[in-house]
Amino acid sequence: MRSKHFHNIVVRLILAAIFLIPLFRWKGVFFEYTFPKALLFFVLVELAFVFWLPEAQERIKKFGKSPLVYILWSFFGVLVVATFLGADPYHSVWSNNERMMGLWTHAHVTLFFLIISTSFTNKNEQIYLLYAVASSAVAVALIGFFEFVQYGTSMRIESTLNNSAFLATYLLPAFFTVLLLFVRDKKWNGLSYLWLVALFLIGFVVVLTGTRGAMLALGGAGALLAFIFAFSFPKSEQILSLPGSKIRIISIAFIGVALLALVVGSVFRERLIASSFDPVSRLASLSLSDSTVKGRFLAWRVGWEGIKERPILGWGVENYDILFNTHYDPRLVDQEPWFDRAHNVLIDTAATAGIFGLVAYLVMFSTAWFMLRDKTMSFPSRILLGVGLGAHLMQLLFVFDMLPSLMML
Repeated sequence: MRSKHFHNIVVRLILAAIFLIPLFRWKGVFFEYTFPKALLFFVLVELAFVFWLPEAQERIKKFGKSPLVYILWSFFGVLVVATFLGADPYHSVWSNNERMMGLWTHAHVTLFFLIISTSFTNKNEQIYLLYAVASSAVAVALIGFFEFVQYGTSMRIESTLNNSAFLATYLLPAFFTVLLLFVRDKKWNGLSYLWLVALFLIGFVVVLTGTRGAMLALGGAGALLAFIFAFSFPKSEQILSLPGSKIRIISIAFIGVALLALVVGSVFRERLIASSFDPVSRLASLSLSDSTVKGRFLAWRVGWEGIKERPILGWGVENYDILFNTHYDPRLVDQEPWFDRAHNVLIDTAATAGIFGLVAYLVMFSTAWFMLRDKTMSFPSRILLGVGLGAHLMQLLFVFDMLPSLMML
């Protein structure tokens, strides 16, 4: 019994430590040190597996029957078949040093989910895990904010992830994690103020990345949350001592402010495009004629051609670049000339894992949303988790997951 307790504690500590991985990069004034995050993730997941294995049968029998677990393993099974029937199985397994998102990584992510879903099995344990997730994300956002203080808007901030789009993709689900922690208490307490500050920090840093897909997803999610709370929030529930009736009033006011901001933004769009604040300028200049948008559309069209050629199981994990070279569109030379991703999760998945992979991927999200019908959870928590998942999926229509954001997902 003592050995079992020790194993459980070690597994939970390792899993919590995994969420600190995004911090493993330090960019100094005189030198830069980058720790290979994927390698650290592999080592820690395998170490957690060693301590989790003695109780694996009991834990899977007791806690591993979630339909989401089965769907995730089905998705991984499709990836395995697509890998070995694809255009380049070796590259599908190992990927490259820049991406590190091959089948080997997906295997560890899948194992990570199984271990974590059978190790944090009661509400208190899950809250402590969310504390670790939120604390790491706040630290990453804070480093990004210091970048902004140092460089201003002359560059899109990257923090410890070395890429502004990856930073935004990681921080968006983190925003909803912190928001969940913020609203879970019925009354204000000391942590409430910290979570509120963290929310503003993470939201501001998402804007500072200049990643328009993430900004649109965050804005759209905020509007959807306000709409749901305004017209569906139960009068019997409350958030931080505020009864349902007041929550509805606040939500309606938020909708009004958002609509006013849209009108003002439309009227003064030209001035916003000329703004010295780069994130605002980038967002205001978004249009179908934008060069980045044109490049995305052409890349999606190339992906569609590849899907038509290999519709069942695709070209294999991480083989989008082979597809792209095969079906290259010469018009891309005036836009972004080369892609190794379609920058759209649906096209990426269908192109590399076929229709079976795409269906399994979408069923994962659908299953998660269906499970949020659980009445043991509070109304705000269920809605926040559902909208947070939707926001993440929305931003993936313009970017793609890397290891830090997959961990959050």
